[in-house]
Parts: sequence; C-alpha cells; structure tokens
Amino acid sequence: MSPAHLGSLVAALGLLAWTALAWRFEGAGRRRWLDGLLAAVLVLGVASYLNFGRFHGRGRLVHSHEQFHFFFGSKYLEELRYDGLYAGVSRAARERGLMRRRVPVRDLLSFEMVPPRAQDTLENAVRARFSDERWRAFGDDLVAFSRAWGNRFKRWLADHGNSGSPAWGALALPFTARLGPGPPGATLLGTLDFALLALFFGLAWRWVGFRPAAVGLLGMALQVHAWSYLGGSILRLDWLAALGIALAALASGRRRTAGLLLGYAIASKPFTAAFAIALGVHWVLRAAAERRLPREGVAVTLAAVVGLGLAVAAGAASFGGLDIWVDYAERIAANLHEKYYSTQYSLRDVYLQAAVRGWRVLDPVPGGIAAANPRVFIEDHALGFGLLRLGAVGAVAWLSRRRSAAFAMGLGGLLVFSLVVVNMYYWGMLGLLGLAAVARMEPGGRRDPLAPVIVGFLAVFWAATHAVGAQDWIGRREGWFGSWLLAGGMLLVLAAEAGLRLRARRRSGPR
Repeated sequence: MSPAHLGSLVAALGLLAWTALAWRFEGAGRRRWLDGLLAAVLVLGVASYLNFGRFHGRGRLVHSHEQFHFFFGSKYLEELRYDGLYAGVSRAARERGLMRRRVPVRDLLSFEMVPPRAQDTLENAVRARFSDERWRAFGDDLVAFSRAWGNRFKRWLADHGNSGSPAWGALALPFTARLGPGPPGATLLGTLDFALLALFFGLAWRWVGFRPAAVGLLGMALQVHAWSYLGGSILRLDWLAALGIALAALASGRRRTAGLLLGYAIASKPFTAAFAIALGVHWVLRAAAERRLPREGVAVTLAAVVGLGLAVAAGAASFGGLDIWVDYAERIAANLHEKYYSTQYSLRDVYLQAAVRGWRVLDPVPGGIAAANPRVFIEDHALGFGLLRLGAVGAVAWLSRRRSAAFAMGLGGLLVFSLVVVNMYYWGMLGLLGLAAVARMEPGGRRDPLAPVIVGFLAVFWAATHAVGAQDWIGRREGWFGSWLLAGGMLLVLAAEAGLRLRARRRSGPR
C-alpha cells in the first residue's frame, strides 16, 4: 500500500473515531480536544491527497496528460470544438516534426478509434476553422508543451478529449490564454484548484463552522484516486468548489449566492443538476405541506436560473456563439452511450448485476460484472431500472422532508449515483453530504441522530475504497466495489431513518 493510500485510510478511520466521540461523549470541556482531533485528521487527509508533497512523483505537480487536454481544450476551444482536439493536434504535430506519421486517434463523438487512413476529412475541417495566425500559435504551443512535458501522442490521442463545458472554458480561458504550457505557467495552472478548495474551506468555516467545513474538505481529499487523476490539472474542481460554497451559503441563509453558484455548477458539470433536483423535490414537499411556495426556494431558484444563464452566455461569448453549446450537448449525449469503464460508480451497475446475475449482487468483488458484458444492455431493463431510479428520488425526498434545504442539497450526491454514471474521481462530491450532515451534529439546538450514521458510513466508504484501491488483486472491479458500497450505504441510511422514525412514533404514542 502506498503512503498516500495508507494516510487516507488512517484519516478516514480517524474521522470515524471522531464521529463517534463527537456524537456521544462531547461536553463543554472536550470540544477543544475534539476539534484538535478533527484538525489533525484534516491535515493528514489533505497531506495524503497531495501524496505527502511528492505529488505525481519526485515533487512534480503538473499532470501533463490532463493539462494537454485542458490547456489546448480551453485556449483553442473555439476552433477545436468538441470533435477536433485530436485531429488538430495530429496534423499540427506532423507539420512541426513532432510526429513522423499518423497514429490511430479516438473519435470524440463516438469514442471509437479512427485508423490513420480515415483521418483526412476531419483534419482538413479542423484546420479550416483556424486563421493562419491562430494555427501558428497552436503549433507553437504544441511544440512548447512537447519540449516541457515529453512527446506522448500515441497515448494522448487515444483518450477521451476535453470534457470541460463552454462555461468551464470561459473560466479557464483567461488563465490559459496568458500562461504558456511550459513549467512556470503550467505549475501556476496546476495550483488553481488549490485556490478554489481553500476558498471553499474558508467561506464554509466562516458561514457554517469549522467542523462542517473540515469534513467537507476531507471528503474532497479522501476520494480514492482523486489526486492521481485530477491533481495538477486545470480547474477540474471548479464545479465542486462552486457546489460546496453554494451549500454553505444556503445553510447560512445566503440564498442568492447559493443559487448563482448552483447555476454555474450545472453549466460546468451537468450531472450536478441532481443537487438541484434534490432541492426542488424538498421544496415541492414543503409547498404541499405549507400550501404556499417557500420563499427560500423561490429566491434560490431564480438566482440559479440567473447563474446558469450567465454561465451559458459567458461560454457562448468566449467561443463564437451558442453553437458551441450545441456541440457540447452532442458530446454529453455521446457520453451517455459510452461502454462500461471500471473507473465509474453507478446504481446502474448494481441493478444490472442483480437483474442478470441474481444473488451475485452480494459479492463485492465478483468474478464477472454484468455491466461489463458487451451483450448486456441497460435498455433491456429500462422499466425496472426506471422504477428503481424513481424510488431513489422518493427516498431522497423522504430523507429530506423533515430537514433543512441545505441537508436536502447534500443528498444530491445520492441522486447523482442513482441517475447517471460518473467516474470515481468526481466522488469528492460526497464531502458535501458530510458537510450537510455534520452541520446537523453541532451541539446547541436539536441534534439529528441520522447525521452520525451518514458521516460514519462515508468514513467507512473512504477507508474501504483506499484499502481496496491500493490492491492489485481487485483489478478492473474497483469501480464495481465502490458502486456496491454506495448502494449498501444508501440502504443503511434509509434503514437507520426508518428505525429512528419508528422509535419516535413509539415514544410519542400512548403508554
């Protein structure tokens, strides 16, 4: 086990211990010691996330594979759009003597590999989008990038391209347009996510307290492989920081801030709309119970619409008009039909395992995963899976009905798991559920007994995924293991809530 995995495992277990102590044994004289314990756990978790200063090895912060995609994918998005990154790079690299011959490249709208003989049409189309001046600048940047970070075109051109939305591109462009792809500029670009996470932590601490902020940041840091995939890239955590600040703003009554940032997060990463769905369902239930629209819900919704509109407009203005969003929509549609990947978490995979392999769904590391079978299609199970997803929305509504809007928003991560398929390195979003839960563990006022159950499960989830993720024997079943744990965690939280409500009903009944 690597030091980073071991540190994260210990930090997660430390969070589990802190949760038990903070819930059961806290008193006025112990709060300082418990805060000290949580601070130590936070420092260990963040240090583990950063691979204890080794970053990507030998102190190298820049993730060159990531920066290749997101430097060129933002600075030249107007010309490359969402289909032309690999075709444009292949042609420019040959013209500059960086490649002797064509290599197979991935089609970024179908994700199939394109042989060299079939690449002419797209290469010519991409070149035609550039002016001569911009094409020279593109080639110059490609030469500078290759000199600084090596020549790995065969690997780079077989990946999945730039997945950042036009809203993300509008945020990144002021930096990538001014900073070169060499070490000084790339290093600065690689630290932008640090600044966003620090901003989230500072604002959350100020608005909702140290403990919720610390657990929120821990969740972002403890997600398995978060650093190895995204660390040292370019603004890959913009959406996560926006969601975290939005949740803290909502919990502290800053409705406009919450809505604006929620709107931006949706524009940057569309799957974050699940957090808006969780909020919307919560407010619909409140409206039905109170027979009026919640003022909080109206204010946040209007601000979110404004935030989304501004982000869409910024993307269009930065990259040649609204057509760039049409191209991005095609890219997202292609993502929805990708084949199975072992680095994803999804309720879909658990459902298919149960539907196709029956009792083998109970095996956390089965010999075969149904979703990985090319002859198994979720479309053949559309009715059953549709009902299950509807049930998941209902479960989130049930959990949030007697709680705050901020808690409902934190549950949005469970809807992401239930409704879409998302790569494991994005699951730092579970830190937001931890933040929302810990905010309800604070002494003074009524403490929510479900909160330590949620935080305890999250700590176990992070510990287990690091313990297993460091092992070679699990191979391509790591994503399944995480999916299996998340599905089990949802059932655990629902069972705990049912037990709490049953106990409350018995206590309030006649004796």
